[in-house]
Amino acid sequence: MGRNLPEWVERLRFGDLVMVEWWDHSKREVRIGKDKVERIRLDVPVVSFGVFLGIGGEEMQHIMVGRDVFRWLEGTDFDIDMTSIMIPAVKEVKVLKRRVLDERYVEELRSAIKAGTARIIHRGHRVTFRRQTL
Repeated sequence: MGRNLPEWVERLRFGDLVMVEWWDHSKREVRIGKDKVERIRLDVPVVSFGVFLGIGGEEMQHIMVGRDVFRWLEGTDFDIDMTSIMIPAVKEVKVLKRRVLDERYVEELRSAIKAGTARIIHRGHRVTFRRQTL
């Protein structure tokens, strides 16, 4: 399926409801004062829930989890509020329920992602996932 992907990826199917436990790797700002001695904590556990949309990324592969999917009735375009998590940061993935989306909806959404007509709403531009979705 890809280069050096963990075994849990093989168990996932497009449209599965998943819970992903992972380590946040965002920027940290730390206040250091001369009167206080504090340990800097970099490990911040996160739990994300959503619909599995595939594995993407060119240099660094990510698991794509859709939190909200907006389908525009005028056509087959979608906006996706998505969490994209680097695979090395993933601690565990659990499938909570198989194929939670209607099968017709799954095919339309999968096609939109492949065609690049799905966009990540945070960035406000269309993206093409350069990997075949599951």
